[in-house]
Amino acid sequence: MFDKGWLVKDDHLLSKPERDYFSYYLDNGRFTNGMAYRNHYMHGSTPPVDDDNAHIAAYHTILRLFAILILKIEDDLWLASKTMERSVVIGEAQV
Repeated sequence: MFDKGWLVKDDHLLSKPERDYFSYYLDNGRFTNGMAYRNHYMHGSTPPVDDDNAHIAAYHTILRLFAILILKIEDDLWLASKTMERSVVIGEAQV
């Protein structure tokens, strides 16, 4: 599958579309029209303090991104444990 180009192997936790999704919401690295919440809050260009709706929207977005990231990590750990279990069973069968 790798030889045919159907699968691509890399060392990232997130796939390219997932990284783009995070980039859209967190910084202007890839998208110039993104939300860039990290940039706003880290560099002092946050909405006014009395604009509760903007802060609540940012808070909900960040919570959603954290949930996605936690689920992605959990999924990768689960897949790794199943792969290790399978390799142990296959290894025992060959002995």
